Order: sequence, then C-alpha cells, then structure tokens
Amino acid sequence: MKTDPYNPRPHDIQLIAQGLKKAEPWGLQAEFAWSLATHIRTYPNDPMEMAVQVALDDWDLDGGTSEGDSQENDYLG
Repeated sequence: MKTDPYNPRPHDIQLIAQGLKKAEPWGLQAEFAWSLATHIRTYPNDPMEMAVQVALDDWDLDGGTSEGDSQENDYLG
C-alpha cells in the first residue's frame, strides 16, 4: 500500500485508514480492526504495512492480490 508523503497524517494512520476504507463496503471495519490489533499484539515488531496487509487478507479485502505480490506489499521488497 502506498501513502502520500504530503498528507499531514502519519504514515501508519494513512495505512490504517486505507484498510478501513477497503473494509467499509462490506461493513467489516470492526473485523479489520480486530485482526489488525490481534496481529500487532502477537507480532509487535512487524511493520504496520505487514499488519494492515495481514488484516486485509484475513477478511479477503484486498481485491485478490496475493501475499507474494511485492508491488502491493512494500514490506517484502
């Protein structure tokens, strides 16, 4: 996921907002947030990009991109 370096919101907050936006059409914002919190609690040293991607993948919210898609998942790069 890409963030806007000119956006005044912090990078991590932009990533979370993007995840929530992807969850919104299906009303899965709470489920996304739960998965995100669970991942961060379990793997506190993972980057936010990974935590958001895992939470999206938990609920199939990422439009069919695979976990190995390095362009979508910058943390793999």
